[in-house]
Amino acid sequence: MKPKAGEWVRQGDVYFVLVNPLAKGAEPNHEGRIVNGRKLLAVAVGETTGHVHDVDVTDVDVFRVNGLNVLVAPEPVKIMHSDHGPSTLPETDLPWAVVPRQRVWIGMPVRAGD
Repeated sequence: MKPKAGEWVRQGDVYFVLVNPLAKGAEPNHEGRIVNGRKLLAVAVGETTGHVHDVDVTDVDVFRVNGLNVLVAPEPVKIMHSDHGPSTLPETDLPWAVVPRQRVWIGMPVRAGD
């Protein structure tokens, strides 16, 4: 059974939340860097240690929606982190919103304490 909207995966202080399909006209995000022939996107950087949560976006469409990266991929998505080790987002037809710490997903991003 494929995951549904609202389900999430956590890696350290970053949450990957399944959201409803994107509206047409979502802004593509072409950021990233090439490492060993793969395109990596740093979706979160640690404030004190500088650690990075990287997503292999070689075969992933990335969009910016309300200031958040949203990943669209029909195949599982690999997330890498030097301390937490690798994680995999399961296969789904829905997009994954990348929610850094101190944020809550309620249909739109809201910073904790706001």
